[in-house]
Amino acid sequence: MLQYPNTQPDSYCPFCGVILHYTPFAPIKCPFWFSAIRAVFVKGTASDTVALTGVGYLASRNILRAPVDSKSSCKDENPTVDITLFRTSDSCWGYGFHDACWRLFLACLQDIDEADIIKPLFRFFWSTECPRFSIFSLGHDYAGATEMQKRSFPGEPFKLSLLFYADPSYVPPFEDLKDLVSTSQFHAQGVEHDYSSTPRERTSPLENLPVELLYMVSSYLSLKDVLGLRLLSRPFYRLLAPEELPQSFWKTRFMVPHEQDFIFPDFTTSQEDWFRLFLGVDEYLNDKSKSLPGSKSLINRKRVRGLIEPMARLLEVKIRIRGQPYGVRITPRTKYEYVCSDSQARQQLGSHLRISRIFGGQLASQDYQNQLTEGCRPVEYMVARFPTRTMEPDFPNEVRISVVKIGNNKYVSGIRIASSSPAAAFPSEIGYFMPGETIIRLPDEDEIRTLEVVFSATGLRGIRFIYSSGASSPWAGQFRGEGLARGLIQLESSAEYDIIAGLDHYKIIELGLVAKNGDTAEEPNRIVSRLWSPMVPNSRNIRITPLRPSLNVRPFEPIIDMNFAGSNGWLLPMLKRVVVHMVSDFQSVVGFSFVFEKHTLSLGKTGEAELSAVIDGPGGERITNLQVLGYEFRYEQRMRGCQIGTNYSRNIVFSAIPRFPHLQKDSELLELPKNYSVTGLIATKDADDNTLQKLGLQGHPSKNHSSSEPKRIRDLSQELRESQVEYDKMFAVTINVLTQGDFCTYAPFESVRRITASTGSEGRSRTPCNVSGLRFDYHNEWHCPTIVGQWMNELDTFELDQGERIEGLTVWLSTEPCYRTVNPVEPGRVIAIRIDSSSKRHKIFKADNVDISLEEYKQQQYQSNMRENLTAISWILNGTFDRVRAVIQLVNPAIPPPILIPQHDVPFDQAQKLFFEITDQASRVDKLVQMVAHVRNNEVLGVSFDYQSGCRKSMGYTDIPNLIEYSIGLTDYEEILVFEVEIWRERIIRIEFETRRSNGDPASLEGTRKSLFRSPENKGDWTSTWCATEAIAAKMPVKQALSCQYIFPEDAKLVGLYVACQEFSRIGGVFQSMDI
Repeated sequence: MLQYPNTQPDSYCPFCGVILHYTPFAPIKCPFWFSAIRAVFVKGTASDTVALTGVGYLASRNILRAPVDSKSSCKDENPTVDITLFRTSDSCWGYGFHDACWRLFLACLQDIDEADIIKPLFRFFWSTECPRFSIFSLGHDYAGATEMQKRSFPGEPFKLSLLFYADPSYVPPFEDLKDLVSTSQFHAQGVEHDYSSTPRERTSPLENLPVELLYMVSSYLSLKDVLGLRLLSRPFYRLLAPEELPQSFWKTRFMVPHEQDFIFPDFTTSQEDWFRLFLGVDEYLNDKSKSLPGSKSLINRKRVRGLIEPMARLLEVKIRIRGQPYGVRITPRTKYEYVCSDSQARQQLGSHLRISRIFGGQLASQDYQNQLTEGCRPVEYMVARFPTRTMEPDFPNEVRISVVKIGNNKYVSGIRIASSSPAAAFPSEIGYFMPGETIIRLPDEDEIRTLEVVFSATGLRGIRFIYSSGASSPWAGQFRGEGLARGLIQLESSAEYDIIAGLDHYKIIELGLVAKNGDTAEEPNRIVSRLWSPMVPNSRNIRITPLRPSLNVRPFEPIIDMNFAGSNGWLLPMLKRVVVHMVSDFQSVVGFSFVFEKHTLSLGKTGEAELSAVIDGPGGERITNLQVLGYEFRYEQRMRGCQIGTNYSRNIVFSAIPRFPHLQKDSELLELPKNYSVTGLIATKDADDNTLQKLGLQGHPSKNHSSSEPKRIRDLSQELRESQVEYDKMFAVTINVLTQGDFCTYAPFESVRRITASTGSEGRSRTPCNVSGLRFDYHNEWHCPTIVGQWMNELDTFELDQGERIEGLTVWLSTEPCYRTVNPVEPGRVIAIRIDSSSKRHKIFKADNVDISLEEYKQQQYQSNMRENLTAISWILNGTFDRVRAVIQLVNPAIPPPILIPQHDVPFDQAQKLFFEITDQASRVDKLVQMVAHVRNNEVLGVSFDYQSGCRKSMGYTDIPNLIEYSIGLTDYEEILVFEVEIWRERIIRIEFETRRSNGDPASLEGTRKSLFRSPENKGDWTSTWCATEAIAAKMPVKQALSCQYIFPEDAKLVGLYVACQEFSRIGGVFQSMDI
């Protein structure tokens, strides 16, 4: 159910799944049937003295206040007791349920005394997992009740219109039901069937039966089968017409297990019209408008009855048998060592038993008396003889498997090998035996060589036998489904074995073998020593590494088989890309995808972020090692990512930006022997959130092992990660979402040959309207292709020539407010990307149906200048948003970088710069002659500088439609005294300069005013002014309260203008020291 931080979760009825309604007053004042609650309970640890309360109410979310007398209620003046629900207490504790559901449960067991029910019921709940002490896990969602009752916040009002909240104890009066319909209405009711079909022209042997016997046989069939039987012949068509069927037939419709067994009428009534009653109930069940009074209650009653049925049948058998489990009782000392105290059995077993192999569910680690929140808990251990073939010719060679149904799940409860005399001193039977056993006939000439078992966290779900011939038996129990794992318990032909089982009160939860002729303990890395999901690998040549991180070992920890290279690695030469699906830093990896030339293999789940790495499988690149990146906190380790190494000397990192770097603790490098090829991964899954908890490698012997030195390439993206990650920790804050991790991807711009874009995909973290990522291929063979962002659907490519450089990067982002972010900056996703090259060419990547609009999307722009180059791209992403920037580096690191005033903090410090003087390739000085403002709607969207050579440099929007250009000229004998910018709602509406002749009076404070652009309409919110001296600044008027004044630095001169790469309205001056 929905979890709320720091709150006690709601409690739910184990019968119907509806909330146990918390009310601070007695039910006499409460209108809801789900507020009237009972419980089976004990006092302290005295689990043998189980009692049933009367009808009470919840005094808090997990405290029931009820009378001790089961015949009373809180409406009476009787003493009450407080009972802690679903968890142990030193006083009274137990399990609560609705009084209405209890009465239905008793009706299902109407011939069994109430006193005989409560103790087995208590044991049933005690043996069943109850996550967060809230709702029992029975393999179903209570026919939709679990999902429909989720509330957005604690205390949210109930949606009483839901049928789950209709009182299941209410049944409309029978007379009202019968008056609603007539027998002529039958063909419009109930089971859909083509009654107009003509019966076949042939006879049936059943026609020779007396009519009374035919009706008696029909009473054991479902109504659908009876109506189908009419089509066998014409006599049947007449005799089995609904109106011809006797009242005794319709009476059986209200008995178990027929269509209306949830009504529980009084069968002693001799005058009841069962046919009309059936039709009336059917009319209510099919009331689509739910307008009939009580129709919702009747539908909910049927739902609850269906949920109760498996539990009722299991307890009924348990109560009637009243037997102890079969086998010889033993006591565990360690996981692999047990002690037998039975003197007669000890002659055959010995006093100490050594287990060769044992599998089990998630055995509870908490206090024995506490309620299970997950898994299962052994009550006792039994051992029995396990012959692998017929020992005595007079007895059948067969195995009988007893299977019980708990909720929607099936479990193995007992195993009986009927190949020896039942009177033997040490019989071959173990566990609990229920009616309806599954019988497996063993081949006469074969021996059992392997037990294949299926476990879930809650116990043994299925079993089958594999014989010495290679044939296998049918499955007994359940062998397919979510959360199941398989294991192999192998037997040697020369050994004799006993079978050992751990039991709770109803089923087998551990199963293993005892080898009588020595200790056959297995090394931990053998395939058969672990449970696997979905099944055990069938190759004997597989070798696996240990799983890492090594802490947090759980009893039920099946290995997930992630073989991606096929049998013996035949798919390795076709591997093109590896994708790691990730969520956050503390709950990181959820799955992997391996992309081959013609198909993709996905293992695990799809995450919120998909990080890709190109693998040159056709060229011979192979995965060789794995390192798990983790955190350690309070003696618990969590995986925050992984690092995959290849034979090309690459180490590819898949991890989130660490939020707690001081907690990092990475594992050792996992490798297979040199004569093995990595053909897959192995993993374990976290039981709570389905993320992968541990990782390892699996491999096969290499058929083409070469001693030659492998190709070595340089992965500059990983070098960029090391140099840029500290900066990007700050940059990632602009997209941070509290529940998600942020991931950095990098690609260098050096020697790029081709850029390919990818768009998103429906049902994934980016839509088809988004540019989800870029792939960079390089001219240099030693430089591996790199993907930034997420690769989903290929869009378009941009080819670059040898020596052609990337000089401009423009990104358009959607603006998507998110209330889960921790930064006021509006995050967004990439809508389009523009790449500008040094050859004056450009390419815009965008989806076909996207129109780049200044009003809709936010532009961020990065470009080279004479002193700085764009050297790489950084793409930061999480499950919701993106942030893309260029990595900017000085052309000559020996020359100090220019001074920006004002200087912005990370991550808003990157800037585009235009200089008043530039140098061409021949090192000739090219001076500014004209400034141009590109204006639309009285807003400056771009600025350009025109130089003497005719060259133009720009920043911002300069090539979109409907722009108007405003310009001013500057001569080389003018110097700028004042530079002034006015801002209105983060838009530039005025840029003005004040200049004077460079050969004029230096003491003069007056200059010539030059306005590049001034909006005639808007008055700014603030003005920023840059003044050459403090004296000039003193004479400047303060125009707004938020205005800022900046003084040119001493020993520095104004050499250009800049705008922030991420926000054009953040404009300032570029200064350079006089000493350079």
